[in-house]
Amino acid sequence: MPPALTIHYGSATYTPNPARATTIGRAPDCDLVIHNPYVSHHHARVTFTDDGWLLEDMGSANGLSINGIHTTSVLLLNSTKVTLAQGATIVCIVGTNGPATPAQPHYHVW
Repeated sequence: MPPALTIHYGSATYTPNPARATTIGRAPDCDLVIHNPYVSHHHARVTFTDDGWLLEDMGSANGLSINGIHTTSVLLLNSTKVTLAQGATIVCIVGTNGPATPAQPHYHVW
């Protein structure tokens, strides 16, 4: 059974289903809707892979950023803080016990 993933945005919490892709963005058909004009309509996608939970940019205008470094995808480990756009940061926590500080993720720089 895959480890649980919880995505936090402000006061909202979303738990993706590992059996299908989860979309994050401004469009009303996204699984996690973020009401921010700088977030693309279909900004990012979360899927469970053989390597674990993967967060991928979907060709958004602002991409994904971790610690100020732009990336196209990130393998989520423990607790990962990801900036989608100005004023839109999500915290992804894998497993039941998230650490207080984000782990160093694996990512692809663009």
